[in-house]
Amino acid sequence: MKKKTTICPWITSSGNSILKQPFFELTDFDKWNEEMGNFYKRVNETKDERSFVLLMTLIIEFHIDSIIKAFFPGGKTFLENKDLTLSLKINLLKSIKLLPDSIFGFADLIRQVRNEFAHNLKIDKIEELKNYSKGKKLLNRLNEYCKVYIDNLVYSKHELNNYREKFKDIASFVNNALREYEPSVRLIRKEIENQKFVQNIVNKNKFKILNK
Repeated sequence: MKKKTTICPWITSSGNSILKQPFFELTDFDKWNEEMGNFYKRVNETKDERSFVLLMTLIIEFHIDSIIKAFFPGGKTFLENKDLTLSLKINLLKSIKLLPDSIFGFADLIRQVRNEFAHNLKIDKIEELKNYSKGKKLLNRLNEYCKVYIDNLVYSKHELNNYREKFKDIASFVNNALREYEPSVRLIRKEIENQKFVQNIVNKNKFKILNK
């Protein structure tokens, strides 16, 4: 029998992104646990699904901010703009084609679910999104992601009707991906800033450089 190949949600073989996978050797799991350990504990202990959704989305935004600061030298100042939304941050990172698009598809789904809870006080559980046309479409996307990546599910693999756990799985895809890619992004930024990077471009293309 042919062995089934597992598709990792945040690794790609397509030519749509500069990085196809993280440089796993660079991942600092101790730093990750130190930063996020208590926050994840709070998320896991939260019974209220509205709070759960908001907290999970905050963790994703934290990691998106970290990627922005890792790649853009002025990222910290950029993020101080109070008018900057999570949607704009996601689209910014997606537009530079540094990381696989799948990550931002997951992130945007989480963002949209968060918005439904933020703008509709009648919704108390993720499952209740099915009572609204937009919410129903979001649940369909959530179900489809979980179906495609069923081998990568941790929380909902054996609870396929548990929407809280499905949401947690897809949110975890984003957090795991961004955490693993972050040091790779920092390394790429460091290489770009190296004078040899520019000089290699000059030499390869035989550009003329004016000397002051």
